[in-house]
Amino acid sequence: MNKENFMADMPENVNKIAVNSFPITLTQFLKWAGLVLTGGEAKELVREGLVLLNGQVCTVAGQKLQAGDLVTLAADDEVDEEMHYLVMAEEF
Repeated sequence: MNKENFMADMPENVNKIAVNSFPITLTQFLKWAGLVLTGGEAKELVREGLVLLNGQVCTVAGQKLQAGDLVTLAADDEVDEEMHYLVMAEEF
């Protein structure tokens, strides 16, 4: 699925997270958004395949993100439903 098609099917329950500096890696974003406390926690989520980028499992912790990307945390034993976060450029 390409990014344009995925964005057309954007989930309704999306949290918008403004980022003030690009490029930002996937693990940095997870910390910035307050989804994890440490980079180690972020890397573990990515390694376990619990993080999706634009609808696809992403196992590259250093993956660079851009404004408009959608990061999803998959449901697991601790979380009942997927959580969606839209990467936004902070406006000055």
